Amino acid sequence: TIDFRLDVLRGGVPYEKMVYTQPPTIYANYNAAIKMTMRGTFLHHEKIDYLNDELRPVMMVDGVDHPLGIYRIMTCGDSRSAAGIHYDEIEAYDRASRLTEAKTETWDYWAAGTAYDTIISHYLMLAGIKHVAFIPSNAVLQSSREDWDIGTDYLTIINTLLDEINYQSLWFDNSGVAQIQPYYAPSANAIQHTYSANSGLK
Repeated sequence: TIDFRLDVLRGGVPYEKMVYTQPPTIYANYNAAIKMTMRGTFLHHEKIDYLNDELRPVMMVDGVDHPLGIYRIMTCGDSRSAAGIHYDEIEAYDRASRLTEAKTETWDYWAAGTAYDTIISHYLMLAGIKHVAFIPSNAVLQSSREDWDIGTDYLTIINTLLDEINYQSLWFDNSGVAQIQPYYAPSANAIQHTYSANSGLK
């Protein structure tokens, strides 16, 4: 059996649920800076802080929860049905949106020899990203850096640094954890799932 629910998180803890007219639509785009987007129509909820709370859609398969990401509300349209029912038309982005909103306020200087990991962790922390799965790198700056103009968003800085050390661009998994991993070219030797006409997914 398959069912869905939409948890509302405050401080990372679920405290309410939103009611939807139909399960929200979730989009994933690996090439986008913010890779996961959720859109849907929901009953208006008076207790929700639409600016700061987060949304966590969950698919329940035979009673087992499968989170589908954690999202921040970015746009919220207001509508009412003929019967006067109050609805919210919501578009929400994954936690990378915190890093696009946080921007440099000075010319940040980094000395030669500073570890890339240190710089990346610095900007994650400043943006309030607390849950990170970080595969460490030994790379360090070969020369002093003061590259980014005032007003550059942190996601741009982090992804530039990750690209320089041949890492994937930053992404968030279905539990809302930031993933920082080396880039591996697609290969037939790295297959994790196979499909069979007789047995389905393996």
